[in-house]
Amino acid sequence: MSGKGNECKPLPIGAAHWELLLRARAVETQSYVIAAAQCGDHSEKRQSYGHAIIIDPWGTVLAKLEDPEGGVGIAAGAYTRPLFSST
Repeated sequence: MSGKGNECKPLPIGAAHWELLLRARAVETQSYVIAAAQCGDHSEKRQSYGHAIIIDPWGTVLAKLEDPEGGVGIAAGAYTRPLFSST
């Protein structure tokens, strides 16, 4: 469609898939997922989505860091005993 008067713009992958994919990894591996992430503009052509996140084995978000001012922040969550019994 490009070139026929239509403008194609790339999908913002971070916003569309970041949390979804990390929650899926936590569930399928039955483990906690702690994902660090850069955020902000790095140059005219490079931008990072950010949103560091901590997810439990059931896919529940325990802590999430939205884009902080100045590009620096910490996501922290409380850890309790494992959700699954050991065998």
